[in-house]
Amino acid sequence: MDRILARPFSKVRFVNIAHHDHERRDYIDDLVKIRGISLFPSGRRQSPRNSPSSAKRMRRDSEVDAAFCYFVKPHQLQRKLIMEKCVLLGVPKGPLLGKLKQGEDVVLEDGSVVKADDVLGSADPVRSFLVAECPSEEYLSPLSESKDFDAYRPGGAENENLALIVHFTPGHLLAREQYQAWMNSFGSHVEHMVLDESFFCFHSRAIYRLQAKLNFLHPQSFPLLPAQRTAPAPPSASVPDRVLQGVSNLSYGLRPWSRTEWDGVPVVENVSFVEEIKSLPGYEQFFAHKQSESAESGAAESRFPEIVFLGTGSAMPTKDRNVSGILLRLSEEVSILLDCGEGTLGQIHRFFGAETKAVLSSLRAVYNSHIHADHYSGIVQLILDRRRALEREAASSPLLVLAPTRLYEWLKFMDEHIEPLLDGVEFVNNSIFTTGNRHEDSGQQRVLERVHLSELVTVPVEHIKEAYGLVVTDRHGWKLVFSGDCRPSDDLCRLGFGCDLLIHEATLEEGMEVEAKAKKHCMLSEALDVSRRMDAKHTILWHFSQRYSKIPLMKDTSHPVALSFDNMRVDPSVLAEMPKLVGPLNFIFQSYVEDMEQKTQKRRHAANRASKKEPFIRPK
Repeated sequence: MDRILARPFSKVRFVNIAHHDHERRDYIDDLVKIRGISLFPSGRRQSPRNSPSSAKRMRRDSEVDAAFCYFVKPHQLQRKLIMEKCVLLGVPKGPLLGKLKQGEDVVLEDGSVVKADDVLGSADPVRSFLVAECPSEEYLSPLSESKDFDAYRPGGAENENLALIVHFTPGHLLAREQYQAWMNSFGSHVEHMVLDESFFCFHSRAIYRLQAKLNFLHPQSFPLLPAQRTAPAPPSASVPDRVLQGVSNLSYGLRPWSRTEWDGVPVVENVSFVEEIKSLPGYEQFFAHKQSESAESGAAESRFPEIVFLGTGSAMPTKDRNVSGILLRLSEEVSILLDCGEGTLGQIHRFFGAETKAVLSSLRAVYNSHIHADHYSGIVQLILDRRRALEREAASSPLLVLAPTRLYEWLKFMDEHIEPLLDGVEFVNNSIFTTGNRHEDSGQQRVLERVHLSELVTVPVEHIKEAYGLVVTDRHGWKLVFSGDCRPSDDLCRLGFGCDLLIHEATLEEGMEVEAKAKKHCMLSEALDVSRRMDAKHTILWHFSQRYSKIPLMKDTSHPVALSFDNMRVDPSVLAEMPKLVGPLNFIFQSYVEDMEQKTQKRRHAANRASKKEPFIRPK
């Protein structure tokens, strides 16, 4: 399994994955009891449980996709022991108190009986909830006709304490008369919450706070996100008033029963975020030019090619930077994704909003630079969502996956054991695009035509086995170089010489040579040197260590380069302006920069002290 799974995940010792057959027995732990209900599409039956293929959740053709519903009931909390009543009734300290707390009656030394009900507080009611999944119309009749829900309807044993039903159901099905009748069958006291794909909401206040500040600096490159520009869209179909649309961080208290709690739902106010910048000391002098600029809220129309940075951090996502993902849009109809780390699809939804379906439909290829999880683990959900966006056209518009062999092995494992993935996916090994392997019969020309490029060259780089940089040229001669993760590469400098844009990794700050060489990454100064040697017209630094999640420490400003941020959009018309933002960026993040500088100084002092220590010689 280590050969297939990302090693850090497969090596985590405290993860214990166990199979539970919910159709044979309920799941019970210290907190809850869960009862599972399986639904199968109309006219089809479940495959035999003991068949060789039954270990797979989903199979093509011969087997059926099951939908699952769950009834979740928290255990009754232990009643509180009222010590004042115990004292009045003469219960001494010791084991008798423990028995009373457990609900047992006890006999005192004088023979009197103390009943547990006399010294325990009242029991809080236990509220339960039901999770209902009805993914498509063919599950509607099995859901509404199933007798497994009778226990939760009026007259059933579990109805009185049923407080909430959570619906994983598309809006058009939710509005159907048959589905409405099923909802109403549980009684008017039951509340309903809908979680579907038709609504967007604020996921993290920090994301929108950062975007509002960056938008203040350069609206065209940092457009306000859809959730910041407009109010959430209404339901796609008529939904009863008593149905609540779920949003991020909305909570529902079951034990004790407090129902919906909105305190954690983030509120986004762009003006207040910008005021944080204006309140910084020295703002008026530093941003004097802002006073004369027209307050223009919208961004100018972009020209292609367009680059959208979806993830600019390394290793693991943070609230400020997701892991690797860059969308290269060659036109409205054609785009290529450069790396696809965890959460990339969510970033596409967050950035493009209602345009997401069109963007996914335009995606012709996913390029994976190397097989590290922060560069590929988001590809499964991306494949599935692109297939849904294309609907019937998916078979005639296959997604090219340009990647090392090991990614194909991982996708094949997922396809065979988890969920069908590879229908509509065409795998192409990165190695066929290296300068030493370019042959007329290798399929390269077909790939170029598919992605609307005149040239695509992969460059082996020093990082891990099968790690590649990328050089692409569009049909108009515009040349882009993407480094992936690497040490400085002479071959990349040579093949990318004179490029219009270099996107280069800059994982570490100056002074971390040992770590950069050990982990085979670049320091900022090394990335700048590559830019000079390549004679790149424009350079954007990317893939920063999450220790610099706000902004990397960059002291060398002699060579004009730009810094990338999540949800940043650039095109040829703005590339010359981007390096000018380094100063303003350092200003608005000044407290963070100062804190990072202090940490850097402490680390260097500690390293200096360690290097000056006398070597320890064990006495004879």
